[in-house]
This record gives sequence, structure tokens and C-alpha cells, in this order.
Amino acid sequence: MRLPVYVLALGCATVVSCSSEHRSPTETPPVKPVGIKTIDLALSSSTPLFTSRANAINDSGVVVGWAAMNAADSTRAVVWRPPSYRVEFLPDQNAENGSSANGVGRDGVIGGQIGCARTGAVSCTPVYWRAGVMHVLDGVGQVNAVCPCDSHSLVGQVVVNGALHGALWIDGVLIDVGTPPGTANAQLVSVAHGFVVGNAFDDTVVDPHLSTGFRWSPSSGWTRLIGPPAFENSSFVSDVNSSGTAVGSATFGTLWLNGSNTATVIPDEGDFGMGGLETAINDSSVVAGVFTAGGHLYPVAAIWSQADGWTPIGGEFNPRVTDINNSNQVVGYWAGDVPGFQALLWEP
Repeated sequence: MRLPVYVLALGCATVVSCSSEHRSPTETPPVKPVGIKTIDLALSSSTPLFTSRANAINDSGVVVGWAAMNAADSTRAVVWRPPSYRVEFLPDQNAENGSSANGVGRDGVIGGQIGCARTGAVSCTPVYWRAGVMHVLDGVGQVNAVCPCDSHSLVGQVVVNGALHGALWIDGVLIDVGTPPGTANAQLVSVAHGFVVGNAFDDTVVDPHLSTGFRWSPSSGWTRLIGPPAFENSSFVSDVNSSGTAVGSATFGTLWLNGSNTATVIPDEGDFGMGGLETAINDSSVVAGVFTAGGHLYPVAAIWSQADGWTPIGGEFNPRVTDINNSNQVVGYWAGDVPGFQALLWEP
């Protein structure tokens, strides 16, 4: 249910207040990592995990995601903390069908959902964890990301009359931001210092190949992210940084720089090219993603910067990258040589 206009205005003012921390359009030059090591989070505890996925990492190196100890178990929300990275299962009321942790703020607040384990279902209960205590949020849906600036702003999606709507929770208060005009469903996927991005699509389960990326703000509402020439009407956004630079895909790996809605294609080098749609960006505009490089027969995890181009960070077969922090630590997962997924951390 939508909130009264005065509640929406109050919540939006909180989002805008976070924008006071905006960085200048001139972004910090990225630092090229030297010597990457891979931490297999599935094997970092005394008992190996049957399946696991890392969804997000904060600037302290805290990683969140989901995991299961055994094949018969539902996947549950988990956190891995440095330096040991032993897995910790978060309280989830023993929810039927499990839970997932999808985002983590700088102060350790974690957002996600219970009741539907992994993302994609529509019957979830949105929740957040603060200091190890779970708090249930209003609505049926899920939290996709936590604002790094204060952890009081969460973004995601809720179910309204069978459709998915973009959602904000400001200090626990739900704000239903609806969908862009003419679209059936939408979700918000990332928030940083007042910048919010998301996607609109026709089915209740998002298909990146049939979606359109948008920015959202309390003043202008939904604004479409335009793809590069010949692909203007097709885009998918996955992350945004504190300068308002968004990253995603519009057939090619794509940036929308400094709050712009016009695409800038991430250039390839030789046989390098963006693969997969789960990409992330940090405040230095270092992009983490997956690419196929010269000499590689399969996609590998990598980071890209304007200064250095593509740099491989792992040799795992066909991994997926989900997040990067401001130390260029990257997380994701891999379908390796054992059943299930394996959560991974690539660390400079």
C-alpha cells in the first residue's frame, strides 16, 4: 500500500539529505591492484558449505550472502567477517524456504529477505539485521541494497496487486515508488549518497535481456537510462557509486557517468569483452565484472578502470561477480567442480 504524500515527502527528504555527501564529478583515480589472492568462502570454516553465494561486501571487508551446509537444507542468510571469514548464519525465525542477505552498509547493517531463500521469488518478507538482531520490514518483497552513507536507507521491491514496485525503506518506513509510466514491474537495485537506480520489466521475474534501466529520485521520479547508439531502448543497471556513475549492460558493458542518463560503453582491449550482467562499481569508478580475455577460453573475473583497462583477478571457470568495495576487494560465486555454488572473495 502506498503511503500518504506527507510520509513520502519525509522519507524522500532523508534520501536527499544523504546526497549532501556527493563527491565532485572529478572521480578519485583508481589504484591498480597488485597480487590478487582468492579466498574460497565455502571452505573458510571447519565444515565446508554445500552451496554458497557472496552477494555484497562493505569497506571493512564484511561479506554477506546465502549458504547451506547440506544438500537437503534451505539456503540461509550468512555473513563472513575478516580476518577468519568463518561463516555465521543470521537469525531468520527458521523461515520456511530460508533467507538471503543481499546488501551490507559500512556500519554492518545487512539487508535481505526471509521466506524465499534466494532472490527472484515474490513471496518474500523484507528484513534487515542490525548488530545481529533481525528486524521485519513492511511489505512483501525484498531488500536489494543498503545505502553506504548511513544504513538508514534501504532499496528493493515489494509486491502490489500482483506486480513488483520499486521500494525504499527509510528508517524502517516503506515508500512504494511504483513503476515507470507504461511499465508493469520494477525494482530498485542500488543506492549511494542520494543516487538510486533500478530496472523495469514486463514479467514478475526480472529478465535482464528484456529490461530497461532507470534512475529514480524524489524530485524527478523515474528517468530512463539510454543505451548506446543502435541499442538505445535496451539497458540493465546493476550498481551506482557516490558520484552517481551507474554500471550495467546495454548489449555491451556500459557506464552512465556522474548522474548522466547517456551511455558510455566500457571499451574492450583486443579480445576483452564484458560478460554476464552482475557487475559492480566502487567510488573510484573501478568496475568489477566478468570478461573473456585473449588467451582465455572462458570468462574470468576482472576489474576495469579508465587508467588500466581490464585486469584479470581470478582464473575460475565462468564465475559471477556481485560487488566491489573501495579497497578493490571483489566478491561473487562460482559453479565449480563440486555440487552447488562456491562463494568467493578476490582480494588485492
